[in-house]
Order: sequence, then structure tokens, then C-alpha cells
Amino acid sequence: GNMTCVLQECGMLNAENELDVRSMKQKLNAYTLPSEWFKNRFENLIDNCYEMATNLPANIEEENVVSGDFGKVNVGQIKHFLKCYKDEHRKLCMDQDTKNKIEDNYGPVADILEQTNWTEHQLFTAFMYLITKDDNEFFGY
Repeated sequence: GNMTCVLQECGMLNAENELDVRSMKQKLNAYTLPSEWFKNRFENLIDNCYEMATNLPANIEEENVVSGDFGKVNVGQIKHFLKCYKDEHRKLCMDQDTKNKIEDNYGPVADILEQTNWTEHQLFTAFMYLITKDDNEFFGY
């Protein structure tokens, strides 16, 4: 119905009402993204959310298939994909801001990672802790 039509127009579903990773990645090219780093991670986000959404337990898969004049659609997959996409997109935007703040003050993240042997996740988590440390202590975290 309406949901499948909107998601097809957005490039998230193909004509068979299946999640369309290729189309979603192509749609990214229509936007001016902040960096190549952001684009690469956004493409990974799409891949990861797709993998999670299409590997649900069989009972969830079977219980969430809806059919109608619009065809057949797996609502469970779509719901799981959209939740993952929303959460991970928000995190990616925060990571981009964190990366920019680190690079503005301390230099390229790649150099810091090489010097510390940390992952990006470890660096960003440590940085967020440091910049919110006073707040955390004040609120008792």
C-alpha cells in the first residue's frame, strides 16, 4: 500500500518490495556528504542494517509477511532495517562531529589511531568521555 509506495519512491525498496541496497547507495550520490569517510561509513551502515534485517529468525520472517494488491512485503525486515538505519545514521552523524572536533584540535584521526593502536570506536568513546567528564562527575555517572 502507501508504505511500500513511499519506500519505493525513496529508493529503499525495489519493484518486488524487497530492500534495495544498490539503490540506497546510489541515492547517496545525490547528496553532498561531509566527507569520503562519512560516505564509506554510510555505505557500511546500509550493508550492516541490511544483513541484520534479512537474517531474522524464521518465525519472525514468516509472521511479518503481508500480501495485498501491492504485492508481498516483509514488514518485519523493513521495520528492523529502518530502526537500525535510524539509530546508526544518528550515531554516524555524531561520529562525524566527533571526528571533526578531534581533527580541529589534535590533528588527523588516522595519525592518532596509528600512534595509539586504538580503533575509531575506542578513540571516539574516550574523547566523548573526556569532553563530558565534568558533567558526568557532576551528575554522578
